[in-house]
Amino acid sequence: MKRCAVVYLSTLEVLPPLDFIFVGAIGRKLSAEHVGDMTLTAGSAAISGLLPK
Repeated sequence: MKRCAVVYLSTLEVLPPLDFIFVGAIGRKLSAEHVGDMTLTAGSAAISGLLPK
């Protein structure tokens, strides 16, 4: 049981910083290249009538 707790806590300590690095560096570029044109901003969604004003 102690071994499982150590592995869990070690994983919890290592993965969140790696996730922030991925999202900050790599994910932003991928998002801009592949998804950026498909997203709606709040202004354009409100103008098109999709969101209440």
